[in-house]
Amino acid sequence: MYQEYFGLNSKPFGIVPDTRFLFLSDSHKEAIAHLVYALNEKNGFVQLTGEVGVGKTMACRYILANMPEDIDVALILNPRIDELSLLSTLCKELGLNFSSQQKSNDLTELINTKLLETYADGRHTILIIDEAQNLPKRTLEQIRLLTNLETDTQKLLRIILIGQPELGELLAEHDMRQVAQRITSRYHLESLGANETDEYIHHRLKVAGCERRLFSKAAIQKIHSLTDGTPRLINLICDRALIGAYSMGVNEVTPTIIKQAAKEALPFIKTAPQNAGLRWLAVLALLGLMASTALVYRDHWQPWLTQQWQKTSYIEPAQVKPAAEASVNTVDLRETQPNELTPANSTTLTTPSPDQIETLKKQADVEFRLGIPSQL
Repeated sequence: MYQEYFGLNSKPFGIVPDTRFLFLSDSHKEAIAHLVYALNEKNGFVQLTGEVGVGKTMACRYILANMPEDIDVALILNPRIDELSLLSTLCKELGLNFSSQQKSNDLTELINTKLLETYADGRHTILIIDEAQNLPKRTLEQIRLLTNLETDTQKLLRIILIGQPELGELLAEHDMRQVAQRITSRYHLESLGANETDEYIHHRLKVAGCERRLFSKAAIQKIHSLTDGTPRLINLICDRALIGAYSMGVNEVTPTIIKQAAKEALPFIKTAPQNAGLRWLAVLALLGLMASTALVYRDHWQPWLTQQWQKTSYIEPAQVKPAAEASVNTVDLRETQPNELTPANSTTLTTPSPDQIETLKKQADVEFRLGIPSQL
């Protein structure tokens, strides 16, 4: 639709992994180096992981397109299969004749014979499994058993596992430790940085026949913020943005076009509304008005608030004395003498002398005889 308008000879932002458009970021170069290592490695597995859409399949296709002539490749794209289906698929990839009634041991023997013949001819065999995070554990165990097919000096089958980060989590489980110990090389493919996103977009436009810039700097910054540098998402937004620019009759894609393209191509990504800045200014203005109003009426409201606080308080502040000023009248019985415990209003008792006792007795006798009540 827009190819002729922009002078393009092909669609630059398709989602099909076309190796013509391969952009080698630093991370992609390292990933391909690990895959090339697997081609020359004589033992074990190679594991390549990465988030959805970062270009794992593109790197794999690049390796397949540049495979040395002395290597035979078996490629499995749908790994959600059981052990017998895995062996059957591998036999098909190796061009072997087999019967559907044959059991696992029979198929394993056929594969071993084929691998020995290939090795004798000076060739090597590599098994590549894409989307390997979907492999059942029993199938993974069967793959491990295939690595036991070997000579005295090297493995007959080299294996590359390509998958999402869940593959690493799967192999980290305790019951998968025998498989994990066979992995000799691991690499995680990263998304593109901000500068790499700019280079990626113009690289694909150049491959499609366009030498000039079709995306403004601000538009590319917006693309990176929306996609976090994921190539597949970049392709979806850029393709839709070029359609939008064509329909508007403009020669450069702007951030406004990118926002609209993201809404249409990536509805699961929330984009900030265009008037978000004005809304934040309104919120800040309202907060400032509230603060200034509070300062103006502070003297008017403060006495009333103090009164309400005193009414609702459980204890009046004035009734509470500091601990240091409170008087303590507690008597320590361990340190007080018995005569110090005499009540304040009690009469002091004294012991009378013998003469006084005798006088009191005589007085009592006289009073008894006279009929006077005794005071004792």
